[in-house]
Amino acid sequence: MAFGDISLSNGTNTKVFTLTTSDATSARRIRNDTDLLQPEFLDLKHAVEGKAGSVGHRDRHLISVRRVKKDTTTGELHEAVVNITIAMPRSGVITRAEMDEMTNVARNFIVTNNLTQLYRGEL
Repeated sequence: MAFGDISLSNGTNTKVFTLTTSDATSARRIRNDTDLLQPEFLDLKHAVEGKAGSVGHRDRHLISVRRVKKDTTTGELHEAVVNITIAMPRSGVITRAEMDEMTNVARNFIVTNNLTQLYRGEL
């Protein structure tokens, strides 16, 4: 793997996302085994919001996965997006360990629940 690439494995298969662009606040990667006409992207973005010393002063981190796919019947391109935002107060009142625990709760929900019910709006 090249510098900046990210390898993600679910235990069965591995996807490698190759860094295409980056700056101080964001990075875009493209899955290296996808068709360039129907790509899958992994975007990571970072921001600070609010004024220093205020209750709303926090770091925001966005993990975004986007896939473009062509409808073989109509030829139209469609895009699906999964966004996960983590917003952590800079005050230190909520610790890194607490943020890790909250992130794991969200991860466990996604991994262990039937997402079909979520997609249908039943949860």
